[in-house]
Amino acid sequence: MVNYNMTVIKRFILVILFLLFTLKLFCTGELQNNDSLNLNFHLSGKHIAHMNDDMGQVNLPEALSIRRPFEPGLQQRWELLGDYMTDNPLRHGASFINLSTHASYRGINAKVNIFAEHRGASYGTLTLKDIVLFPKFYFAFDTSFNISDEKFSLGVSVGNYDNINLYEGLNLNNLDVQGDNWYVKWRNLKFEYNKIADLLYGIGLNMDDANDYIISLEQLEFVNNFFLTLKFGLYSYNSYLTQFSENNDGMTFSAAVYYKDLVKFYMQYGKRNNDYTFYSNSESSASLAGLATKYSDNIFNVNAKAEYRRYGKFYNLYYYNQSIYYRDTARRTYSNNVGPELYPLYYYDRKFSQWAVFTEYQGMDISCLTLQLDSKVFIIDKFYLYANLDINQISAENYEPFTYAFIDIGAGYEVLKGNFIGIGITNKAMNLDNSYPTFYEYANSVVKLEIGIGI
Repeated sequence: MVNYNMTVIKRFILVILFLLFTLKLFCTGELQNNDSLNLNFHLSGKHIAHMNDDMGQVNLPEALSIRRPFEPGLQQRWELLGDYMTDNPLRHGASFINLSTHASYRGINAKVNIFAEHRGASYGTLTLKDIVLFPKFYFAFDTSFNISDEKFSLGVSVGNYDNINLYEGLNLNNLDVQGDNWYVKWRNLKFEYNKIADLLYGIGLNMDDANDYIISLEQLEFVNNFFLTLKFGLYSYNSYLTQFSENNDGMTFSAAVYYKDLVKFYMQYGKRNNDYTFYSNSESSASLAGLATKYSDNIFNVNAKAEYRRYGKFYNLYYYNQSIYYRDTARRTYSNNVGPELYPLYYYDRKFSQWAVFTEYQGMDISCLTLQLDSKVFIIDKFYLYANLDINQISAENYEPFTYAFIDIGAGYEVLKGNFIGIGITNKAMNLDNSYPTFYEYANSVVKLEIGIGI
């Protein structure tokens, strides 16, 4: 059975890792050949304001049109019974800064980020419940050693991983996590172990630690400038309070073909262990296929992606927990934008598609077609036009398909790279009412003002 094999493989992998790190002590070794200490500081930030006086209506899919369905008291308090927007920071002009420090020395890296947010100018200059300060840390050690004439690389990292994209993004993607990563690499062959800390808190995925054991062949050039990456792995994603406690493991395979840095075709297949259940292999699996392209020069840059994903009802079963709150549950929504968990302001620039979007449709087979476009063109000196599209058509079992079509178009002036002022029209708003950080789609677009800095 899958779970018995997983136990044996876990032990085998840990023994191999221990032996390799021990072997490093007795072999000719070299750290990364940067003998000087590099220390870099970077300050970045943004102010975002939606210029709308009233809340406005939002578009909701039929399957999720009743928000917080199991919490009637909260529905009343947060005014979730209709299809109207609730209060959020961007309606009041919200700002954040990020001070980052990166130190590196001979293969040792340390990063520290300090974020400060003021989550709404309307709420008061120094209203403490609307001011947030939080840190992020990352530490990494990379080295190599030789056995005969063959070079092996080893690495360990621990801390915060932002916007993680494991494999090709079927489940653990578009997500900020804490954890650790261990890897061993020889030529194009790489083994890695990823440990992600509990996703029971912070985001409603109802998961204990996530463990992924991955073996891959990376960047195999098979034709001029065409490369192939293959990955196969076993996982265990333990969910809480389920009748299928022995079925939280499985396997994953992914492949990607890409031409230079310009075009990439990718796919991923995942299968959850369905031993002793009544669920079929189709209901216990998930798949993803996509095509991505990008281009950039001094005048024009574009990133585009089209992908299709499908999840069987058992693959996602129980990976959902509604008891996550980005507001204080005892108060109404006005000036109530920080709860037991935090929805950081910089998440607003993220894409809509993430695993939690699809695990919310519990007990249903679900699929999604996604089209994304981010483009920017300079027209006169430092003046530019931009267009960002994020379109997702979701088809959930027993419901009519629903399309989230997030649009952000406008113009701006870039003083220096990363320093700009922009104005545009958007229908994308923060949604602090769900159990994962996501977005509302305005029924009627609003004017958006942005000011960005980068030093």
